[in-house]
Amino acid sequence: MPSFEQSECIGGATLLGVPIFDFFVWALDNYSRMELLVKFHGLLPHFLTSPLTIFLCLCGGLGLLYRSERTYLQRVATDSVSRIVDTSGTEIATIKKPNWALPVGFVFVLALVAAPVVAIGYSLAYEGSPPKKPRFPPPPYIAYAKTPKPNVSKRLHAPALHIEQQSTGSDSPNQAMIGSPGSVQAGRDVNITSDKRIIQSIALRVYIETDTQPSKPTGPSDADTSAGLQSAVALFTASERIRFVSDWLVKDRQVSETRRRLSFLYNPETQEQIVGKEISFLSSISIFAVNYKDLATNLKFAFSTNTVLHADVIVNGVPVAVIDAREAQPGALAGGQANLNVAEAFGNAPAVYSRVVAR
Repeated sequence: MPSFEQSECIGGATLLGVPIFDFFVWALDNYSRMELLVKFHGLLPHFLTSPLTIFLCLCGGLGLLYRSERTYLQRVATDSVSRIVDTSGTEIATIKKPNWALPVGFVFVLALVAAPVVAIGYSLAYEGSPPKKPRFPPPPYIAYAKTPKPNVSKRLHAPALHIEQQSTGSDSPNQAMIGSPGSVQAGRDVNITSDKRIIQSIALRVYIETDTQPSKPTGPSDADTSAGLQSAVALFTASERIRFVSDWLVKDRQVSETRRRLSFLYNPETQEQIVGKEISFLSSISIFAVNYKDLATNLKFAFSTNTVLHADVIVNGVPVAVIDAREAQPGALAGGQANLNVAEAFGNAPAVYSRVVAR
């Protein structure tokens, strides 16, 4: 085969290798059952996966193969003028095979082998978050234990009741009872209302969010829930620490293609430390302490410079404060315990609560 004709054939087969390799990578990402492989197609150089590049390589490869085949047929037609005969004068028929099949077949096999080898090699060296989370050991038995129904006839640490009675007649009592949650009509003229100055319940809704490799977003109902994992945070006053613990559940959700979120719900570990105190006690809280290092390691949650920590403080069902913190410098949240100054947020909490309940 002449060198120019051979160069056109090899060049055309090489250009066709680009769309062939891109097809195998796409098929591997969408139909492979190897769960630990990363989505490799989005990690390739953009020009290599661009539709324009694929189209140009396809047209260029077919064009070079056409030119090579045309030159090959012209050469065969020229060579057919001279016949080959044996010693008896009988003509020996010659069969010419296409010259493009071998290079194209070699490139096809090379792309077929290279796609999974490169994907597996990159997955083994990949240090980010895998698209599928590993299965954790089963949660402890307490996670499955049925919670007994509370005895509503006995209420511990309830605020003192304040009862007032006004008479509109000799047989028509009018009583107002303050201290029970909610407000109900107890019968005739008796009205029971809650003391809005007292903290009857408090909860912290916290989530941490960070950047990830491109992955398919999941809706709120599709979020992964890890049972058996508990974390703790704390609020500090000048002289006291109030510890909050989660409910043994962690919601793991891909909120967008490049953002991953872990959500928690915290309640006081010791109710007596804060429940039953006046709302004005919130203004004495100045520090919010968190430590997500071990939990992030277990869940393969990678902190970045764009990591966000968000917390909503809910008192008696009313949002009274919002805490937002960003990982401006790597290591603040990932390095262990992080202390956040929340004096301003909690200082305004009593006023926010009063405005809401006064409506």
